[in-house]
Amino acid sequence: MLLTDGENNHGQTLDSFLALHRTLPSAPPVLPILFGEADAAEMTRLANRTGGHTFDGRAASLTDVFARIRSSR
Repeated sequence: MLLTDGENNHGQTLDSFLALHRTLPSAPPVLPILFGEADAAEMTRLANRTGGHTFDGRAASLTDVFARIRSSR
């Protein structure tokens, strides 16, 4: 899971993370949970490229988001 406010102001870029992720032998899916001003398109790209799914924490409570994540296994 990745909780984000969408502001990448430190660390890797999305492209560099995706390049690293592709090299992992058992790379897990990334499940971004959007908050604040999160860039939904970028987080959806991240989820799609890693086999995950994006969850919108701006439109639902964290309890509901975590319940959806658990039920999507």
